[in-house]
Amino acid sequence: MSAIAPATRMVGRRKQWETLRAAVLDGAAGSPRVLVLRGEAGIGKSRLVAEMLAEARASESPVPRAIATGHCVDMGPIGAPFMPFRRALLELLDAVGLDAFRAAAGGPATLVPLAALIPELGIDRSEHAPATAEVAEAIEVLVENLTAGVHVIMVLEDLHWADPASLALVATLAVALRATHLTLVLTYRSDDVGRGHPLRAVLTELGRNRAVTTIEIARLSAEEIDDQAHQIMGRPPTARELAALVERTDGVPFFVEEVLDLPPGPLPDSLRDVVLARYDRLTTAARSVAKLAAVAGVRVDDETLAHVWHGDRDGLVDGLQACIGANLLLVDGSGYAFRHALVHEAVYQEVLPSERARHHAAIAEALEARAARGERGLSAGIAAHWFGARDPVRAFDAAVAALDEARDAHAFEACAQLGERLLELWNVVSEPAGRAGRSRPAIAADIAGDYLAAGRKRTAVTVVDDALATCTDATPLELAALHRVATNVSCDADLCACGSDHLAELERLAATSSDPAMAPMRATALALRATARERAEDGLPLADRALAIAETVDDPKTLGPVLRLRGIVLQALGRNDEVLESLDRACAVEGPDSEGGLIARSNRVDQLVAMGRYQEAVEAGLRGIDEAIAAGRERSGGGYIHANTADALAALGRVDEAIYHARRASVLWRGESRRWLSVAQRVEAGARLWDGDQDGYLTIAAEMRPVVAEMAHDIEESADWARLAIDAAVSRAHATAGADRRRALQQGLDAAALLTDQRLPDHAVIAREFLVSGARLLALARARGVDIDPALERGLRRCVECYTDDRWSRPLRATMTAFLADIAGDPGRVERWTAARDAADVEGGRVALALGARYELACARLDAGARAEAVTELAEIAAEGAKRGTGLVAGWARHALARIGAGSTNAADGPASVLTARERQVLELIAEGLTNPQIGERLYISPKTASVHVSSILAKLGASNRAEAAAWFATAGTDAAG
Repeated sequence: MSAIAPATRMVGRRKQWETLRAAVLDGAAGSPRVLVLRGEAGIGKSRLVAEMLAEARASESPVPRAIATGHCVDMGPIGAPFMPFRRALLELLDAVGLDAFRAAAGGPATLVPLAALIPELGIDRSEHAPATAEVAEAIEVLVENLTAGVHVIMVLEDLHWADPASLALVATLAVALRATHLTLVLTYRSDDVGRGHPLRAVLTELGRNRAVTTIEIARLSAEEIDDQAHQIMGRPPTARELAALVERTDGVPFFVEEVLDLPPGPLPDSLRDVVLARYDRLTTAARSVAKLAAVAGVRVDDETLAHVWHGDRDGLVDGLQACIGANLLLVDGSGYAFRHALVHEAVYQEVLPSERARHHAAIAEALEARAARGERGLSAGIAAHWFGARDPVRAFDAAVAALDEARDAHAFEACAQLGERLLELWNVVSEPAGRAGRSRPAIAADIAGDYLAAGRKRTAVTVVDDALATCTDATPLELAALHRVATNVSCDADLCACGSDHLAELERLAATSSDPAMAPMRATALALRATARERAEDGLPLADRALAIAETVDDPKTLGPVLRLRGIVLQALGRNDEVLESLDRACAVEGPDSEGGLIARSNRVDQLVAMGRYQEAVEAGLRGIDEAIAAGRERSGGGYIHANTADALAALGRVDEAIYHARRASVLWRGESRRWLSVAQRVEAGARLWDGDQDGYLTIAAEMRPVVAEMAHDIEESADWARLAIDAAVSRAHATAGADRRRALQQGLDAAALLTDQRLPDHAVIAREFLVSGARLLALARARGVDIDPALERGLRRCVECYTDDRWSRPLRATMTAFLADIAGDPGRVERWTAARDAADVEGGRVALALGARYELACARLDAGARAEAVTELAEIAAEGAKRGTGLVAGWARHALARIGAGSTNAADGPASVLTARERQVLELIAEGLTNPQIGERLYISPKTASVHVSSILAKLGASNRAEAAAWFATAGTDAAG
């Protein structure tokens, strides 16, 4: 078969095309969208993207539009950090202009790191302080600010070849969209992403986000192959020709084009031979050009080709023209690109090993010459080509330079991988320590630290363990440095065992060395051991000794962590004011431009939450997040602040804000730490539960159950998840009666078994919310005649005795005292709950505590015969709870009103009467079984807005879940909804 004309119209893909088109329209309208195009090689991903971009360029937009494309390139284990983003950002710079680009980038904190990636910005980096921001964060800030007024369509192709830094940034951009007018399109080869591929983790993360749409590109049907062939050939294929096409191409459009381009005659034996048919028809000189270009990469600039070409310029030009004419190469800006990655791969395989080595060496030298003239961003490419040239000495030296460049860009995972390549060559080159400027153990410690900074904590520990096994000539100080890195992960519940082992060895090394340089290690070891003591009283002397040593060391990176760790010990002792003093000093020692400084700010927010000063906690948290963003360090330490700020917001009933910050924390941590994943998910689950969205809580709880089970030794997380299980059980008990109520209470009592844990009194301050929930459960169980294990009550009373009597603890003490008296059956319930209500009614206090006390007081009044007062209070709680993020308490109030017959059964006067018109529409769709996204599509609102309406409806109806709301609608709500 022989082609006559190329296809001019895209075949099939109508549904996928409409999805892409809708995403462009949404982005232009201010609703950011992310699309992931997946399919095998040659299936037409790039063609579909090209069609989308062509229409976007030709269509109008309500705001200015800028298109940016980036392509990932297979450079093996040494990939230049952010390579696809560099090209995309250059296109953005060209589209919006230098002034607008620099304005969107912000101040020096983000401009300086961007200049390391894009010298074209014209920033003289020598005039500014060394960049503390990550390049990734600078890019994120740029995109967020630029899309406020410009619709950016960003396409990143071939993510299966992306470098680690680019993958991490893609995950953040896609999952935590803070942009406004953005359409982000990502493509990858599904057949290249097998088990263990780094992209798989990113895809899993993207799959959890409702803003991300995955588009599967399938093979063409026989009818679609017929259509494509008709366009290319200028006539319909015969039945025999079509059958051959279907059999040989398997519906892959690229192969259809290649087969149709073959001259008449028998078809080649393999698809690789089909791809090489164009190459085989070239002259010998043109093949040499193609092979040289293939060694250079999928894309190569004209300057590099001219520098390494062994013949005259005319020969190169003729060869390039022949390759372009044969449709092997395409003109791509100031260089050339292979028509398809499959073509590049096939031609590269035709290059003999000796030719490859020679060409790689020539290209490396050409890039070195450009680097010597001041061009930046070439070091990784130079190193990759020297590796390809099989020159270990020059590859080692180039990798050292690439490592320095990656560190300058704060591309931590790229740094770690480059460091590992240095260790691979360590025994091959002469004087490696002199060439690298540091010893092998020091490089191993740097690698582990880089993986730690990138969020890959388990990998960091693995690197340390391997280094300890292989670096037999390490000094005690070098060994201590390795153990110190490993102990930094000991706070993670899933890694604390190995962290303890490393801490013990760090202590031994610090105690047996007289080297003054060991003082920071000694201080760190003492402070970590102080936090590991069973009893906080035993840990404080160690923390004080650590602080005394740290104060003699002129090193903020030693003093700051010691102050933070000492604060943890003081918190366990309930010495709240001293905790804040220690953390304030830590914040002053380590600024927001360091991860340690951000952790200190996060710990301060957590301490304010522990003291019940929620409004102050929110203010401090938001201020810390702003500082982190301004310093370009949100990704490296901001996740902790987001999580603790989310906790404070949830306490104040600001549910949507709490969920946003909890999710932002999850994205920034990238799922590496089970403990911090648990923290973020637990905060969101709790916010949803107390807002009345029990379905949302149950979904998260089910997903997290295996993770929580692995952290039984983490008393804080165990208590917080048990608290939510108790709260959910109490809510079910309020909504049911008889055997169902007893079953719900028993489930709650099972979750409350942690009250008997002997560790709990030492953590009573941290587990304060768990204790309140446990007390509420025991009081309700006693009131409903359910037997209670006396050990649960004893454990509860033992913990309450640990509370201090400061003004921040009084609301909690008053509530606990009232519940304990209820459990004991003491008289005077109205009086004690009046006192508890008054104590909890403080500005900036926990809304659930205050509303819960009011609910208990209303029930006490009801039992005392003050029905009118009780009904009024319960009605107010039912109305208030839905508005203040405590729909759970509002539901209790509605059920209480229903039990005493104070709630109307008339649809016009009952719960539905407080539904807004929009809520009545949403209720009707809930009854139809629609999900939040489906409701959003039906009513032209976002899924998030639909979720807010659903939560409000559940609270107002006193329904525990969507099924109860639908049942209520079926029996009483039809008239109200109409």
